Amino acid sequence: MWDCIQVVLFLALTGCLAACAVPSPLPPIVTSPDTFPAATTCLSGNHILAGLPETVDAEAERRDYPEATAAIWADGALWTANESGLLTRWDVENGSYRQYHIPDGAVIRSLATAGSTLAAGTDDGLLWLLASENWRSVPACADAAITSIAWDPAGAFWCACPGEGLVRVNIAENTARREAIPGSDAIQGISAVAYEPTHAVVWIATSSGDALRYDIHRRQWTEHLTLPGRPMVHTLLNRPDGSIWMATANGLYVYRNGSVSLCPANRSALDTPVSALTRTADGSVWVAGDERIARITDCETQPLVYTDADNPILSDRHRLVVLDSADRPWFIGRRGKVHFDGNAWVAIDADVRRQADFTPVEPARDVLPPPRSFPSPGASDTDWLRTWPRPPDDNGRGMHFLQTHQYDAIEAQRQINRLIRLGVRWATVIYRDHAQLKRTAPLFQAAGITVVWRPFVRPYQSYVSWAEDVTFLRQRGIAPYMQLYNEPELDQEWDRLCPVSQEVYLRNLLSAAEQVYDAGGYVGLQVMTPEWLRAALREIKAAGKHPIFERMFFIPHLHGLNHPPNYTEDIHGVLGFREFARVFAEELGFVPVMIAGEGGWRLGEQQDNRFPAITEALHRDYHLEVFNWFRTGRLSDGEPLPDYLFAFCPWLISDPADPAAWFDSAAGDRTLTIEAIASLPTFERRFSWDNPR
Repeated sequence: MWDCIQVVLFLALTGCLAACAVPSPLPPIVTSPDTFPAATTCLSGNHILAGLPETVDAEAERRDYPEATAAIWADGALWTANESGLLTRWDVENGSYRQYHIPDGAVIRSLATAGSTLAAGTDDGLLWLLASENWRSVPACADAAITSIAWDPAGAFWCACPGEGLVRVNIAENTARREAIPGSDAIQGISAVAYEPTHAVVWIATSSGDALRYDIHRRQWTEHLTLPGRPMVHTLLNRPDGSIWMATANGLYVYRNGSVSLCPANRSALDTPVSALTRTADGSVWVAGDERIARITDCETQPLVYTDADNPILSDRHRLVVLDSADRPWFIGRRGKVHFDGNAWVAIDADVRRQADFTPVEPARDVLPPPRSFPSPGASDTDWLRTWPRPPDDNGRGMHFLQTHQYDAIEAQRQINRLIRLGVRWATVIYRDHAQLKRTAPLFQAAGITVVWRPFVRPYQSYVSWAEDVTFLRQRGIAPYMQLYNEPELDQEWDRLCPVSQEVYLRNLLSAAEQVYDAGGYVGLQVMTPEWLRAALREIKAAGKHPIFERMFFIPHLHGLNHPPNYTEDIHGVLGFREFARVFAEELGFVPVMIAGEGGWRLGEQQDNRFPAITEALHRDYHLEVFNWFRTGRLSDGEPLPDYLFAFCPWLISDPADPAAWFDSAAGDRTLTIEAIASLPTFERRFSWDNPR
C-alpha cells in the first residue's frame, strides 16, 4: 500500500496496532450582530452555508461534526442546534435549509414551541423567541444555561436553570416577566422539565436522580421521588395516563400511581443508557440511545429494538429524537440524522449537504448454503473460471476503498455512493473485525458491488474470525472473496518494528487458507513479487493442501508508477500481472482468477525519467485505457484480455493525505478522471465463452 500513514501505539503479543489521528472539531463561525441574522436560503447538496467558502475543504470533511444540542419539529420543518452556535431550519420536503448565527458565541441548549412562536434557550440564560422571522430575547436564567423548556398553554415558558432551579417566564405582547419558583436545594441541579396538561402540573428532574412535581394552581411542590442509583435524568416525557417517563444514564424509568419502575422490566431488553424520548399519537414511545433505537408500547411488552448490528446506519450516539408532522421519528446523533419513514431507515449527514439512503439490513438466513462447487481447473480452465461469481452488469471496473479501517456506516455509504456514480462493480475493502464486516457488507451488497474483503491483520498476526466472516457472507448470499494478508514483503506491513519473515508469513498464511477454505470461502493470495508467490504455492503443496487451489484467486497490485499502460519491460506496470500468471502456470498448470486489488497512477509520479510525470490529463487517459480493456477485450499492448483477469481496482477512492485519492485529497479531487470515468458508456464485459464481440 502506498505511503501507509500509521502511528504505532504499542506492540502486544498479537502484534502492533495502528491508530488514526484524532479529528479536530469544526471551528465556530464568528458573528457580531446582536440579533439572529438569517443565512442565505439554499438547497442542500448544491450550495455551502453562507459565510463558508464555495470549495469544501477536504480535511474539514473528515472532522467530527459539532455536537447537536437541541432539536424540534416546528412550522413544517426540522430545527436543530449545535455546539458551533448555529440553528438550522431544514425543509425536509424540498431539501432547502436556512441557518441562523447565534450572537456572542452563545449556544442553544433547548427548543420549544408556543403556537407559531419558536423558543430557543441559550447557555447565557437568554430565551430567544422567533415569530414571523423576527427575533427578540428575554432573560430567563441568571447566568446559567436554559437546559430544557416546557410551554404552558396559559402563556408561560417553564425553564430549567441549573444552579437556580425552575423559572417561569410569562410573555406578553411587549413585555416579559420572570419568576423563580422557590424550592429545595435539589432543584438547583435541574436538568429537564415537562408540562403535564391533565393536572396542570410541571415535572422537573435533576442531574442527581431526583424528580419533583409542581402544582401550578396551588403553587407548591407536591411530589419528590428519587430514582434507584440516582442517575442523571436527560429527558422527561408525560403520557395521557398521567405517567412520567424519564430517560436516564441507567435506563428508562416510569413513575405511575406513586411508584417508580424500570421500563421494560427486563433491563437487558433495552440496555442503557437512554438519552431522549418522544411519544407518538398512538401512545407508543420512541427511545434514543448509543447505537440503538427502541419503540415501546408499554413496559410489560418486549420493545422493538433496532441496533447497529442489523441496521448499520444506527452506529451513532443518538442524543435527540423528534417527531415530524407524519408522526415519524428523527434521531439526531453525533454524525448526522437518522429517519424512519415507516418502511426504511434513511441517514442524512449532520451538515445536510449530503444525503445517504440505506437499504434496510435483513437478518442473516439461519440456513447456511453449501459451498459453491467448482470443477477442476486442470480439467477445464473455462468451466472453472465461469463458475466464479461476478457482480450483475459486470464491467470489470473496480476501486480500492479507504486505506483505513476507521470508518463508520455513514462514511462507508458516502463512499459507496461515489463508487456507484463511477459505475464501479468491484472493490477492495479493508475492515477492522467481524462486527465491522457485518455493518459494511450489506451496504456493498445493496449497491451491487462485489468485494474482495481484507481484514486489517499483519503478516505476523493470526486472525480469529476467518471462518466467522466467511459464514456471515455466505448466509447473506455474498461471494466470500477473502484476501489473506497484504504485501508481506514490505517493511511497512510489519510495522517496521517486526522484521520481515517469510517463514512467519507462510505459517500464518497456511493456517488462514485452511480456515477460509474449510468455511466455504475463496482464498485470496496477495504478494508483491513472483519469488514470494512461488514460495507460497510450494508451501501449500508441501502441506498436502492441493484442494485449496480450486478455490484460490490472486490479488496483484498493479501500480503503474509513471509508466504508460502498454509498458512491458518488468512487473512495474499495469501489465505486470502476466509475470505472476507465468508462475501460476509453472507451479499449478493453470492461472487462477485475478482481481487487481490496488493499482493505477498517482499524480506527480516520475520514477522513470524516460517517461513524463503523471499529470491530471495522463491520470485520466491512463485509467480510461485500463477500464476500456474490459469493454474492448484488448490490453494496451494489443494482446487479448485474458479471461482470468476479472477486475482492476485503482488506488484509491478517498484520502486526505494521499494524492492518489480520487476524492478528498489535499492535492484536490481528480476531477478530470472522475468526470471521464463517470461518463463511460454502460457495457457488460465479455469473455471468450460468450458470443463473439
